Amino acid sequence: PDEKSVYLQDMANISYAKDIRADELRTAQARLVYALPQEITNLVQKQLTGGQLFHAVTAFLSGLLHLGNAPATPTLYLHINANWLLAALIEHKKLLFVNTFHYQNAKDFLYYVLLVLDQYNLTPE
Repeated sequence: PDEKSVYLQDMANISYAKDIRADELRTAQARLVYALPQEITNLVQKQLTGGQLFHAVTAFLSGLLHLGNAPATPTLYLHINANWLLAALIEHKKLLFVNTFHYQNAKDFLYYVLLVLDQYNLTPE
C-alpha cells in the first residue's frame, strides 16, 4: 500500500494527483490502483461524509463478478462512455483482463475490441 505511486509512475501521468488510491477487488484477487486530484477527494469527502470513494471500474467489475449466471466461456463486457471504452474479459467469475482505451472514432473502437479478442484467441462471434 505504501508503494502505490511507484506502481503508477511508469504507466500514467500522475503529476496532477496527490491522492493515489487502491481499491481491493476481493472476488478477483486483484487491486485497482489509480490517481485522483486531491481537490476531488476533498470535495467528495466534504459532501458525502461517511461515504466510500471507489473508482467506476471497481463498481463495474464488482457487479460483473457477482453475476448469478456467470458464463462458463470467456465473455467480453464493454462499458462505453464519451470516447472511453472499458473492456473486461471474464470467465467463470474470474477476471482475465481489464483495461480502458481512449478512442476517437468507430475504427479506433473496433480496433481495441478486436485486439482484446485476438490476444485471448477469441472470435467476435
